[in-house]
Amino acid sequence: MADHASPTTTTEDFLGRLTDAHCHASDAFEGADPGRAAGAIGGLATGKVCVMSSSLESQARTADLAGRRPAKVVPAFGLHPWFVGAVSLARAEPIDKRTHYRAVLCTKHAPLCSPPTPGDRREDEEALERWLDGHLPLLPTPIPLAGFLAELRVRLAQVPGSMVGEIGLDKASTVRIQSGPEGGTGASRYKVAIAHQLAVVRAQIDLAVELGRPVSLHCVQASNEILGLVDALVARWGRRFTGLDPSPSTTSSPGRAGQLDPSTPRGINVCWHSPSLSVDVLRQIQRKLPQTAYFSFSSHLASPPSPPRPPRRRRSLSPRDAGSARRTILPPSPPRDPGHAHRPLAPRDRPRRRPVDDRRKDAHNLQGRPDRQGFRPQWPGSSFARPGGL
Repeated sequence: MADHASPTTTTEDFLGRLTDAHCHASDAFEGADPGRAAGAIGGLATGKVCVMSSSLESQARTADLAGRRPAKVVPAFGLHPWFVGAVSLARAEPIDKRTHYRAVLCTKHAPLCSPPTPGDRREDEEALERWLDGHLPLLPTPIPLAGFLAELRVRLAQVPGSMVGEIGLDKASTVRIQSGPEGGTGASRYKVAIAHQLAVVRAQIDLAVELGRPVSLHCVQASNEILGLVDALVARWGRRFTGLDPSPSTTSSPGRAGQLDPSTPRGINVCWHSPSLSVDVLRQIQRKLPQTAYFSFSSHLASPPSPPRPPRRRRSLSPRDAGSARRTILPPSPPRDPGHAHRPLAPRDRPRRRPVDDRRKDAHNLQGRPDRQGFRPQWPGSSFARPGGL
């Protein structure tokens, strides 16, 4: 039976049972003041805080934050799709920086766009070469994916309760470049090819399944690719990924389903953060991962704060306003009698109300008589059905 809160449970006790499933506290304060970030986390009423990593540099900051608040912080290590362009799939070293970025950068993701013609492909390659001539020094030096995975394995082993995240796919983001020696970044028109993103996220999830660690997943405009990735992971890892025993129809022998090693891990939880997906995709994910798929939502992304309205300015009228008023105010209508412009209305000039009996007769005569549009009004009785008559 679930442990329900008693009527005497305080707000602090209730919040202490909750966990913040996703935050980037290691990037708070520009990542330059981990002590301040740790102090802010210590002041939260929630019991646990899952702190995500994102860039190559944030991995160490997340580990430092977990060391400062071990009872509160659940660290997550992994490379966010915004930063996967900094790792190379090449096995040989040294990695040629220009060759690497020439292979992973693009302006459009296939298959959302039609295949480019040879002429268009040549123009795109020439444009990328010109862009790299001016921006290559501002891009990070790529490191081999194998080296990053080795460091990721060590960090996960050092903190047994840690997660893998935030990782995933993003077709909307563009490569950010360092704008100058003072720091800061600027956006470019180039994106990291989705095939490269898939290779990096697949390698990280494989490690998570191997070590039995939960995953925090990021996905923007790549639902179809995520569904295909889930199918590939199910085919490779089976119960170790899904937590589900294979059905008898998928086993090679009738008794194989009951011969599974009970020590085999039963799936890893996958938490899709701030999903923006259709109901159909949601149902497919639930069918593929009925026991291990979770979703977390960000109040900041779901209901972003509206920008403050600028204060209304008050000013005094100027002579220019008077001229504008003369142009917009209509002149009075001319009097009917120039000689008596200010004569008050006489009783005979005032509009007279028709007697009630005359109006009742009109209503009776109109009953059942069609108007110009063919509408035939039907009123009960010989007068309007209204208390007190007209």
